[in-house]
Amino acid sequence: MSDKLDKSKQMTSGSKVSREQKLKEMGWDVSGDIPNQSGKSRLDLPVELKNELDSLGLVARFINARTYKEVGFHKSDWKPYAFNCKGKFPNMDVDGFYTSQDLILAVKPVEYNNAHRKFLDNKNKQLAKANETAAAELRSSLKSAGIDGVVTEGYEEN
Repeated sequence: MSDKLDKSKQMTSGSKVSREQKLKEMGWDVSGDIPNQSGKSRLDLPVELKNELDSLGLVARFINARTYKEVGFHKSDWKPYAFNCKGKFPNMDVDGFYTSQDLILAVKPVEYNNAHRKFLDNKNKQLAKANETAAAELRSSLKSAGIDGVVTEGYEEN
């Protein structure tokens, strides 16, 4: 145990060590998390595929392939997309689906995605307003009761 503490002290003792090196020294496998030499993430799509999706008016993101196969649908209505250029890219399977480890590329129309984001933004605003209202009511009740207290809005960090 003390060896691990000594190593962590050595790593953080002012020397310039990369995040990848720190995690490797701690025994973490970071091969899929760190961008490659070109600075791109393993989840970046080739330009040709991005252009195809843009021309069709689709927004893309990766979803868990195993969960999708088990359940049969995605809770936010993302659907896997099969490209016409089967097998042209390294991460493309024989059916034309673009995968990355246990993830599969899924799409939905831009309009539908924008409407869903707008819905989520409104929901978050309503939630924030409810928190502010509850805090204001609590402050007024404390003030009317003559209690000197502090009311904090939002959530506490535990």
